[in-house]
Amino acid sequence: MLFLLCLTFLHAEEILLLSPYKKDRLQNAWHRFVMSEKFDGVRAIWDTRTLKTRNGYLITTPSWFTESLPPFPLDGELWLDYGNFEEISSLIQSANPQDYRWRKVQYHIFEIPHQKGYLSERMQVLQEYLTQNPHISFIHPIQQIPIESEERLNQFLESIVQKGGEGVVVREAFAPFSTGRNPLAMKLKNHLESECTLIGYEKSKQHNTHQIASLICKEGELEFKIGTGLKKSMRENPPPIGSLIEYRYFGKTKKGKPKFASFLRIKEFK
Repeated sequence: MLFLLCLTFLHAEEILLLSPYKKDRLQNAWHRFVMSEKFDGVRAIWDTRTLKTRNGYLITTPSWFTESLPPFPLDGELWLDYGNFEEISSLIQSANPQDYRWRKVQYHIFEIPHQKGYLSERMQVLQEYLTQNPHISFIHPIQQIPIESEERLNQFLESIVQKGGEGVVVREAFAPFSTGRNPLAMKLKNHLESECTLIGYEKSKQHNTHQIASLICKEGELEFKIGTGLKKSMRENPPPIGSLIEYRYFGKTKKGKPKFASFLRIKEFK
């Protein structure tokens, strides 16, 4: 199978972006969709010359890592293990890559940008490259599983969550490669909820504003910030210290802190 040489792309609108999951898009067409695990790593795009994050920041790696990447673009997640998001995030921000740490990194691939054909045909290009280069063990095409029913999809999501995963990606199997927000490429997550006590505020860094940027909360012995989900009125007039906050999150970090904590409501004012 022929592959197309890469065009450098750095901006979000030039890569695939997932939409929130909506069941009605699959009604009476389950056979046209596939599901795969959504890894909680760092999005990494290989353009045949450099490896960059979704926002275009250069990722510095040991030379052997990029030398092993193919002569066609890749889009995927740099990943270490479940619960290790903080470590992989720290690793890709380092300007001096430590070889022994990068030896543990896996590159999970979910798209071959600019290739022609269905999703399975695009992924086959990578599979053929790996077959020809069996010494490359850190690149992993993400398995795309046919969705037989809504029940099967929910079972798959539960199995991912149980082992500490982030969620599921649902995609139309016969669609060509596309960029930007795609309504037929969706992310399905199973969020959790909990409560914490408000112990402080993080002020906004914007000039001439008295708003807060986030709430500083404590749950047990853990302290963390909640900045997502706050309306302007709450940023201007936050709840008093000691209030009980209800929030949602998607799993926990290796240190036990909630990932992607988002404000839901004030359950109890102090």
